[in-house]
Amino acid sequence: DGDGGGSGSGAGDGGDDAPDVLDLDVPLEGGAMLDPERGMLTWVDLADPADDYAWVRTQGYTLAYAGVSLAAFRERPIDADVIDTLDASFDRVRAAGIKVVLRFSYTAGDDLDDAPMDVTLGHVAQLAPLLNAHGDVLAVVQAGFLGAWGEWHSSSNGHFDDPALWKGLLTALLEAVPANRGVQVRTPMFKADAFGGPLTADAAFDGSNSARVGHHNDCFLASDGDQGTYAAGDVEGWKDFVAAESRFVPHGGETCAVNAPRTDCLSAVAELQRLQTSYLNALYHPDVLAGWADQGCLEDIALHLGQRLVLTEAAISEAVAPGGLARIRLTLENRGWAAL
Repeated sequence: DGDGGGSGSGAGDGGDDAPDVLDLDVPLEGGAMLDPERGMLTWVDLADPADDYAWVRTQGYTLAYAGVSLAAFRERPIDADVIDTLDASFDRVRAAGIKVVLRFSYTAGDDLDDAPMDVTLGHVAQLAPLLNAHGDVLAVVQAGFLGAWGEWHSSSNGHFDDPALWKGLLTALLEAVPANRGVQVRTPMFKADAFGGPLTADAAFDGSNSARVGHHNDCFLASDGDQGTYAAGDVEGWKDFVAAESRFVPHGGETCAVNAPRTDCLSAVAELQRLQTSYLNALYHPDVLAGWADQGCLEDIALHLGQRLVLTEAAISEAVAPGGLARIRLTLENRGWAAL
């Protein structure tokens, strides 16, 4: 506290008077906040050396899905020039002020062949220095690599016949990704099989592999079990698992088909909030997104995804003597659906 004689309550004069209080009633409106780890996301192509990604913020996004195809390298190491291209692209991502949800895969469309596990593990080792150099622009890394579209199903190499195979890849990827970044798996059953759970507050943020593995749902609301996202017979139990974990790890994804009434606003908003969702694909599925726009919840969803910190009260010294201390007390509320 200061030693002077400033005037007004809480003037920094060593007294116990509270600073003046400003009551703020701030509605959650005014457009989606430009925050690189939350919100609706668009797509970027990291293989395009001509894209500066500046258009992402211009279009109102700060988060982008970046799918990287390794189809040309199913039987050999990744070429050095491909690594260099990705390195330069991450630099442009940083300069554009955005972050990416990153996934590597070997398959797309009708071509469903992934790579042998020894090749895949070699690729993870090659990519580790790149991921560590650019961890600051990685919102989260999806486990990828295995199965159709890297979504951990339909592996042509039988990677899910022996759990040791996919668990080994997950461990290698967690070691390759910076320790302060998360990795998402496609279904909660993979997380439970690998680590048990769900996470508790005591175990969250302890630096363990379990505390870094989150969830992505790429068929959100598309069926009763979200097209296999939740195991039949205990769909609600697995949703509870994700809801418990998403207090501490990232949850996001995309819709993939209209499935009324589950894809209607009433159900969608309730489930996004229940699962504490941080991001959603703004491009897919267009019919689901159009339905949300028509029903009036699309903007509300964009406002509430992820964290949304609101200053609700501020108490600030009215005056401070020379050499004194300003006294400030802030009250913040997270009105978003997910934690930081």
